[in-house]
Amino acid sequence: MRVLIDLVSLDGGGAERQVILLASGLAARGDAPLVVVNKRVNSYRGEIVARGIDVLELGRESRFDVRLLSDLVQQVHAFRPDVILCVSFNATFWGRLAAVATGTPVVVAEHSSRPDRPGIVLSNRLLAPFTSAVVACAHGQKTSLIASGHRNSQIRVVHNGIDVDAVVRSEELRKTIRAELGIPSGSLLVGLVAGHRREKRHDRFIAVIEKLCAEGADAWGLMVGDGALFERNARAVRQSRVAARIRILGARTDVEAVYSACDAVALVSDVEAFPMCLLEAQACAVPVVAMDVGGVSETFRDGKTGFLVQGGDVDGMARALRTLAGNSELRARMGAEARHLAEREFTSDRMVAQYAEVFRSATGIRD
Repeated sequence: MRVLIDLVSLDGGGAERQVILLASGLAARGDAPLVVVNKRVNSYRGEIVARGIDVLELGRESRFDVRLLSDLVQQVHAFRPDVILCVSFNATFWGRLAAVATGTPVVVAEHSSRPDRPGIVLSNRLLAPFTSAVVACAHGQKTSLIASGHRNSQIRVVHNGIDVDAVVRSEELRKTIRAELGIPSGSLLVGLVAGHRREKRHDRFIAVIEKLCAEGADAWGLMVGDGALFERNARAVRQSRVAARIRILGARTDVEAVYSACDAVALVSDVEAFPMCLLEAQACAVPVVAMDVGGVSETFRDGKTGFLVQGGDVDGMARALRTLAGNSELRARMGAEARHLAEREFTSDRMVAQYAEVFRSATGIRD
C-alpha cells in the first residue's frame, strides 16, 4: 500500500514522533510511505536518515499559503498513493482538499485536544463527507473532536505507541545522570518531560515540589523540554523556595537516561490527548503520577503503574508522590508492572498495525 502522510512540520513533538514511527513501521511491513512536510523538517533528521524514510519538504511557511494545494496535488499525481493521511490542522485542511481534487481516499489523524475554533469547525464539517476516518489517540479525545466538527461515526481510536525496545531502564545511566545533576542517590527525583507551553503548567510542577519539600520529603524536581516559555519557567524556578532542588534542562534525545534517573514522572497539564512521556517513562520501569485530563487515564493503570489525580489537584499530586517517596518496594513493583504494560499495549508495532487496518478500510485493499 502506498501512503502519503501530510503534516505541517517536523518539530520535536509527540505527534511528529508518531509520524516517524508510523512511516518506519509501514515500510517494515512492506508498504510504501512518503512523508510530505508543508513547512520544514526541524527535528529528527538523523533518525529519518537512519530509518530510510522518504521525506519531502514543501517550504511553505504560512498556513494560509494557497500554493500548498497545488503542491500537494502535484505530489499526489507523482506518488500515486492509495490513501492520504493528514496529521493535524492545517494539513487536515490542505491535504483533504488535495485528496478531494485527486479522488484519493483520505484519513485524518488528530493528536491534540483543542478549542473548537470556528474556522476549524467549519472546515471539518465541510470536508467530513470526503473523509474516510478520523483517528483519535484516545477515547477521552472524542468529545473534543466532535466539538471541532468531526463526525462521531468516523472516529477510530488508535493509541500512540513507542519503540519499547529502544527505551529501556539503565542503572548505569541512572547513576551517571544523577551524578551530573548533583542529585543524591537516595532522594526522590520527580521528572516532568514536557514542552514549555502554557498548557503544560510548569508553575504547577514547581508548586508540587515546593509542597513536598515543605512537608519534609527529600524530593527533587527535573524539568526536561524546550519551548517558547523556557526562559519564563527558568525564572520561576530561580524565584521559587526550592530553586536549589529543581534542575531545568532543554530538550534531550537520551530519553532512556532521563527516565532512568527519575523515581517518578509527573504530568500536571491542563490539556492532553495521549502523552508520550507517560508511555516512555513506563517503558523505563518508572511509575507515573498524572492529572486526569483528556486521554491521560488511558496511558497507565491507576494504582498499578502509577496514580491518577484530579485535574488541577496539586495537593493530590503531592500526596501520591509522598506515597512513592516513602516506599521503594512500591516504586519497584509499579515500575515492573509499568514495563509489562508498555510491552503489552503501547508498542509502535501495535500502533502501526491498527493504522494499517484503518487504511485498508478506507481503500478496500486487503493483505
